[in-house]
Amino acid sequence: MSRKDRVESLLKNEIAKIVQTKLTNNEKIGFISITRVELNSDLSLAKVFYSQIGNEQAKQDTIKALMKTTKFVKYEIGKNLRLKRIPNIRFLFDENLEKSFEVINTLNRLNEEQNN
Repeated sequence: MSRKDRVESLLKNEIAKIVQTKLTNNEKIGFISITRVELNSDLSLAKVFYSQIGNEQAKQDTIKALMKTTKFVKYEIGKNLRLKRIPNIRFLFDENLEKSFEVINTLNRLNEEQNN
């Protein structure tokens, strides 16, 4: 496991913990799950992917609220992890989960049609 992989894993766990414990009082942030973190090659930027169940308005409210919390999240990471440099944080909605559900639903529908 490379340093980049280890730092991505540490960040994913730490950010998930921050979201669950420190951001719960923000009503604009819906129930989200951190799915993965991708660091660029020099470890200066962390793309934090999250999934969320809800309508489009809830998703828009969540991303706006998350964008406002990036400095706080970076500060909390700095307090809790021993890293030479804390990467900048960018939250991104993870569309892979929704696409997976769509594929599963399509396959189920096709299976039902074939059985009928």
